[in-house]
Amino acid sequence: MEKAVIAAYDPKSRKVQGDFLNVQFNPNTYSVSQTNTFQKNSRLTSGQMADDAFLQSGPATLSVELLFDTFVYGAAESSQKDVRDQYRLLRGFTKIEPDLHSPPHVRFSWGKVSFVGDILSIQETFTMFAENGTPVRAKVALSIQGCNDEDLVAGFNNSPDRTRAKVVCQGDTLWSLSNQAYGSPELWRTIAKANGIENPRKLSPAVTLTIPAMPGGKE
Repeated sequence: MEKAVIAAYDPKSRKVQGDFLNVQFNPNTYSVSQTNTFQKNSRLTSGQMADDAFLQSGPATLSVELLFDTFVYGAAESSQKDVRDQYRLLRGFTKIEPDLHSPPHVRFSWGKVSFVGDILSIQETFTMFAENGTPVRAKVALSIQGCNDEDLVAGFNNSPDRTRAKVVCQGDTLWSLSNQAYGSPELWRTIAKANGIENPRKLSPAVTLTIPAMPGGKE
């Protein structure tokens, strides 16, 4: 079977951007989780059916563990290669890009699986070392928050042409909200202007923001 590929990805053009990483070994399993958020009704008493208000459907999260190995049996110690070099590009996908004010979007593709989003976490577990301490085998647990590639069209067509409200969650920024609403972090000033935000780096959780229609679009 073909190897899984992880690459920087532009959801607007639906194209891979720059370099990509072919995994060394395909994973045995992967999982996708999805959550919804509800506002709890505090007035309910014991025995009553919950009538919670639906707030939003959260993004999906793909979780997968990858194995990387550079150990060569019988090779001299000095020739054993650092396993981290095998997935250095993956670690680079977590770095903030100046133009985006955030890390790049990525796509995980393997067979019929095509999942796009943002890397939430990378956990490296080193399980084998050369005699000089160089790590030569590692398990990398990767979490990507986003959606299936095929669901992107519905997500972007659904939102930019009308004004709506958004409750700010912990970790949200104007750049991330702009990217969710318009498919580009560069339109964050539209949201800032509509809500009278002077300092874009100070965004309080639980505040409800007005998300205007995309500039140039129709209400």
